[in-house]
Amino acid sequence: MRCRFSPLAELDLEEIDDYIVGDNQRRAISFIEELSKGFGHSLPHCTRKLL
Repeated sequence: MRCRFSPLAELDLEEIDDYIVGDNQRRAISFIEELSKGFGHSLPHCTRKLL
C-alpha cells in the first residue's frame, strides 16, 4: 500500500519540525527520519532547513 501526505499534512509536518528545531535540532532530524522510514520515503521539505 502506498501512502502520500496531503498538502495540509505536509504543512503540519513542517510546523511540527519548526517547533522541535526550536528546542532540539538533533531530535528534529531524527524525528523526520523516523517518519520517513515509517512511510517509506524521505521528507526533504522538512530536513532541508536543518542542514
